[in-house]
Amino acid sequence: MPHQATISPAPISRHQRLAALRRLLTEEQIPLLTLVAATMVLLYAQPLTGFCA
Repeated sequence: MPHQATISPAPISRHQRLAALRRLLTEEQIPLLTLVAATMVLLYAQPLTGFCA
């Protein structure tokens, strides 16, 4: 997933979230831990620092 730096990020739409999940689940080169973390963020809409700190 490409990094997008923003000062005040707006929530992504349901369509964008599902497209990102689809990409994650079909890409074979993503390491397992990255896949799990990104999937949790997309499914539960929690900032990564919320469950990795």
